[in-house]
Amino acid sequence: MEERAQSKGHALSIFIVGDHKPSLARVFYDKGIFPENVLDNDEWSKGKYLIKPSLDYRDEMIINSVPMFFKIPSAADTNIARDFIENKPFFCLPSLMANMLEGGASEDLFWLNLSRLCSKGIDKVSSVSDLKGTFELPLYSERLF
Repeated sequence: MEERAQSKGHALSIFIVGDHKPSLARVFYDKGIFPENVLDNDEWSKGKYLIKPSLDYRDEMIINSVPMFFKIPSAADTNIARDFIENKPFFCLPSLMANMLEGGASEDLFWLNLSRLCSKGIDKVSSVSDLKGTFELPLYSERLF
């Protein structure tokens, strides 16, 4: 893919996104990735490896992280992208990708506002509830895909 993009004079960015961790709760617990305090002990004792329905922000970030690999043509851009997306909700990824498009997406108010929201500190961007103050959820869903 890189050779083909280069032959046409295009930059190539690659994003590979994994699955959410909760479906593998037992495996991640056994490997020491999930701490015991995030588990629903009543369900766990019944052989159901479930996460507590209510977690604090730090534990929520551990549980809801999504593994991702990305390769961007410039090392400097890779560092900027990593800093922008690291420990942020998944809804920030489309904003990052839109801003990387040729010409960027900075003129589109949707992407500009989403980027502005995702540029906040990690403790200020926590969940879909943060989107409610910026977008109507159907609008967000439509634009995301």
